[in-house]
Amino acid sequence: MIWESSYWKEELFRYARRIKRRQTLKKWTERTTAGLEKDLMVGFYSIRKLIEAHKVSDEIRDRDLRLEGYPWTESPVTFMNWHKIDQKYNLQRPITLRKSVISIANQLIHSFVFMPCFDEAGRLVSLLFNSDRTRRQHLYSVAIDDVVALFEEVAGNDPASMHCQFNEDSGDYSVSVGPTMVLDPAASNTPLQPTAEKRGG
Repeated sequence: MIWESSYWKEELFRYARRIKRRQTLKKWTERTTAGLEKDLMVGFYSIRKLIEAHKVSDEIRDRDLRLEGYPWTESPVTFMNWHKIDQKYNLQRPITLRKSVISIANQLIHSFVFMPCFDEAGRLVSLLFNSDRTRRQHLYSVAIDDVVALFEEVAGNDPASMHCQFNEDSGDYSVSVGPTMVLDPAASNTPLQPTAEKRGG
């Protein structure tokens, strides 16, 4: 359980900055790719732990992110051939999907396919991934800009409230967190205002 979240959130800012810097790299090596993989995996692990510890608003926990999904061709995907994505997935017929932040975090943490993608200018633009559980469903693509934005949002998230209610069935508390509080830039003396309605609990 995370007690003080500020240290985790500070690290998330650092991961976001490093990923941003890599977007414009001209030369990629095995070390560079490994560094990206580590920052993404540890970053998403941090997000999952912060959500589980109720250290970010429910609005982030409940959010879905837009992905592209490339259907599995039903050709076996194994430890030895996972990188042959043009044979294992239909890259010509992507579909638009939405997955929860937790779902994406779990798949990155347990990634089976992991492959950065670049545009014609050599700029890092997206990430191809799936997990052992989803490798026979889709190969997913997420925009790097969306990942950086998520890391920065979670790192800067400061929930205004927490509501706890004991649940007899689970033997533990049901917790709702938020909304997020932001300072109104138009009036420096204005109290903090919520960005969303408070959920009941």
